[in-house]
Amino acid sequence: MGIKQLMSLINEKAAAAVRKVPLETYVGRIIACDASMAMYQFIIATQFSSSQGLAMLTDDQGTPTAHLLGLFNRTILFLEHGVKPVWVFDGKPPVMKSGELERRKKAKEEAKDNLEAAKEEGNLEAAAKFAQRTVHISREMTEDAKLMLRLMGVPVIEAPGEAEAQCSSFVTLGSAYGVASEDLDSLTFGAKYLLRGFNSKKEPITEVCLEEVLRAFDMPMQEFVDLCILCGSDYTDAIQGVGPVTAFKFIKKHHSLEAILPELERKPKYKVPANFNYEAARALFSAPDVLPPSHPPFTWQPPVDDQLKEFLIGGKGFAAVRVDSGLARIKKVQGKPAQTRLENFFGNAVVKRRSEPGPAKSSAKKQRKPK
Repeated sequence: MGIKQLMSLINEKAAAAVRKVPLETYVGRIIACDASMAMYQFIIATQFSSSQGLAMLTDDQGTPTAHLLGLFNRTILFLEHGVKPVWVFDGKPPVMKSGELERRKKAKEEAKDNLEAAKEEGNLEAAAKFAQRTVHISREMTEDAKLMLRLMGVPVIEAPGEAEAQCSSFVTLGSAYGVASEDLDSLTFGAKYLLRGFNSKKEPITEVCLEEVLRAFDMPMQEFVDLCILCGSDYTDAIQGVGPVTAFKFIKKHHSLEAILPELERKPKYKVPANFNYEAARALFSAPDVLPPSHPPFTWQPPVDDQLKEFLIGGKGFAAVRVDSGLARIKKVQGKPAQTRLENFFGNAVVKRRSEPGPAKSSAKKQRKPK
């Protein structure tokens, strides 16, 4: 889920923090990618309604394979544009997320019931909608994805906790430029840049700059974290009656949740849940469970052709022409000389973000030299 409606608040109050850029902008950059988020997107995108009912890409055993196809194509897309992807997988979810996970489980069970009812009624549009809500990523599917990516030669990281927290940690440590994810909580975890919208080859990437969000909101990071918790996150129950605009006003007025909660509790229209453990949520965002800074550097290797073909073609039913074409594209990229970023030639000044101030102009007039 991420942070509820945070993007709408950023678009309203910090428009300069958001820019649309082509994928080529990140040539030579390391991008930490939230693998779990991407896999859900790929599976949902390949479910469709037809005259035959619902359909999904699977192998001979009935295991979904859309996530493999999506990761395969997106990894190649990154490499072809000079981007270095690092795929990060979820580890053990924090105990605080158990409530959210239980809500998701119940929602999936309800969606399954609605799906069966829609099928019986012959309502394919409703069935497709409910089918998307039943998507589940099994351990087998996750392990398949890790194996395929490793055989493709790209780094695979198994996070001890949340993938977006680990991705954000790589960014704050300078090991990666930004986080590729749709969840806004990467910003709450401190990622300098959040990159969204990799689903279309034609559309540009949406980049959100945390520094500019904080500047436009006129608040330090600790207040931003409290704002995100107040908006609603995966780690606390939501406060009834508080949306992003109200949350922003309260943070600007009181600057901390400790000062805000007494006022909320005095007003009947706001319902603060009994288990609103904001202190633990704040601690989790500020110091999540991530790998230590001494983690080995990322390495990219040539794909292991034979094993990759055996796995995808022989094991997962991929068309041989698709896999051969993908491998050829990877080898073509690897055969090119390394692309160099523009600032390596001219310095960082030429690639500033559009909202960064330029050098101050001198108001002093030049004096003429005496003749």
